[in-house]
Amino acid sequence: MLDAYEYDTNVKMKDRFKDDIDWISSNNQLYAPNFGIILFVNKMDKISSDKNKREEWADRNLPEIETHIKESLDAFNQHFLLAAPIALVSKDSRPNAISAALLKAVEK
Repeated sequence: MLDAYEYDTNVKMKDRFKDDIDWISSNNQLYAPNFGIILFVNKMDKISSDKNKREEWADRNLPEIETHIKESLDAFNQHFLLAAPIALVSKDSRPNAISAALLKAVEK
């Protein structure tokens, strides 16, 4: 899980994020064969209360985030399925966001 607000405003967070993905890559032998990685980009509610602005943020930042993941995973990048925006504070949208991400992952 990645904090969207921190990623957007804190340069050190980007380095920490890369370190976390490197750790996942170096420990991939601990996972079951054919494992999949879905990254939930949390705290989208802190980006904006406006849905359009959150979507703009996702359109602008998710490709960069996904590129970092794929580069860090290197030979294991086929295990990365997607990065999906979410706001876990919202009980109403949380199940929908998780379901939509899982459905999108299955469709890949």
